Amino acid sequence: MSLEITVVGALRARLQPSPDAEAGGESELQPAGMAAQLAVALARLGHTVRLVVGVQPSQCPAALRAPLVAEGITVAAFSLRDSAPMAEAKPGEQETHSEGLELHADLIDALGPLQRADAVLVQLELDDDHIIQAVESSSGAGRFTVLHASPARELDPAMLAQVDVLVATESEARVLARCLGEKVGAKGLARRLAAFGPSKVVVSRREGGALLFDGERFLELDRETGVAASDQLPSEFVFTAALLTALVQEWRVDLALRFAERAARLIQGGDGAFPKLPTSDVLETCLGGLEERST
Repeated sequence: MSLEITVVGALRARLQPSPDAEAGGESELQPAGMAAQLAVALARLGHTVRLVVGVQPSQCPAALRAPLVAEGITVAAFSLRDSAPMAEAKPGEQETHSEGLELHADLIDALGPLQRADAVLVQLELDDDHIIQAVESSSGAGRFTVLHASPARELDPAMLAQVDVLVATESEARVLARCLGEKVGAKGLARRLAAFGPSKVVVSRREGGALLFDGERFLELDRETGVAASDQLPSEFVFTAALLTALVQEWRVDLALRFAERAARLIQGGDGAFPKLPTSDVLETCLGGLEERST
């Protein structure tokens, strides 16, 4: 089932060395940032994806958008002219330049009507005001709202209460739950986060596997052989994309978690801006045997 999904975050750029750099080949400007990676992971699952991103004024070249458009993603940008700074770019990334891109006046204008969206996934690359606007707009329109809590920071509990699913690694959950320095396990972290109001909290463990808490019961998933969702960022993006896909379609939560964990292990190599994110035909292999192994 193909869904219409809006992803909200920031768009960054990185310089990818040319394969023939030693022969004098020029480096290539490629899109970076967590929202872009999540958007591509969702698009490769076969969904229709709209990426709504904040950019600094006069920043974002067509060359940067081309790999996203090639993935079938629609990009809508809004100006951060009067906003607080975004989360700092990671090493090798830089703020984008918006030359040739029509900027919307603000986030609300860029989001547009959300009636057609099946889900809205918000990434914590923007400042708190924009995160709150995105979550409130999605929740107010009755859309399935997912918050991918990275890079983690303390958030407004009133905003978290409007989230359907909060997804975090164990280290991110510790920051969100405001218990740095305390000895709290994954279950305790999930309980603390659920107390803020999200309908479901999903915590992926460093040692592998994940757990989901819906405010009443826990569903735990032990690690299968392979790469855990929290081991590297590309697998974390696939984990979140697959989990959203399953939960929006109202799969049983045990099947949803197993599907997401299996999908996260199907990381592919290759060249390009998004070389490690698997396509929908590859992800179909994740479905094998789930019915027999569900609890």
